[in-house]
Amino acid sequence: MRKLLTTFLAFFVAFAMFSCSDDNGVNIIDIGNGGDDGNGNGGEELGTVYSITFNVDGGGTFTFSVDMDGATIEGDDLPDDFDGDVYTFDPENDKVFIAGGMVDWPQPGTQGNLQLTRAGASPGITVDAGPSQFKFFIVPPGVTNDDGDNASWAYGEWEGDPNRAVEIESGGDFFAEWGDKP
Repeated sequence: MRKLLTTFLAFFVAFAMFSCSDDNGVNIIDIGNGGDDGNGNGGEELGTVYSITFNVDGGGTFTFSVDMDGATIEGDDLPDDFDGDVYTFDPENDKVFIAGGMVDWPQPGTQGNLQLTRAGASPGITVDAGPSQFKFFIVPPGVTNDDGDNASWAYGEWEGDPNRAVEIESGGDFFAEWGDKP
């Protein structure tokens, strides 16, 4: 009897996995096609939100996210040597970084493990719980600092103050629209 029940259960599960659609042929459970488009997301379209998750000292994690949809840098916030009126974020080529007190304010681009991604980066960095200030930065290709690194302070959300402020706590998160000043 046990063998018969096990066989029946195996057939039932297999049938259920292959028939996860309603009467109109619409998938109820989307398992995906297993394809890969080279960006590590299994062929799925990624949105415009970039994120990074840090470990919090004492346990847990904290996630920073920024929506880069339509992100631009304009006017006085543009670098002095920029040729044009508006810099428009290019998700295919530009990188997004975070710099702030929780990671000792490194120049954006100098520490690759502080890059935000659409898939959500988890660099394994531990930060202290408590208040911190920070900003998000774009690092375009070809922009270099004095050391020749692909790094720059020049493409931040805005120039100067105010910095963004956050209370880092276990299980917390921060979400912002690019360039939306606090």
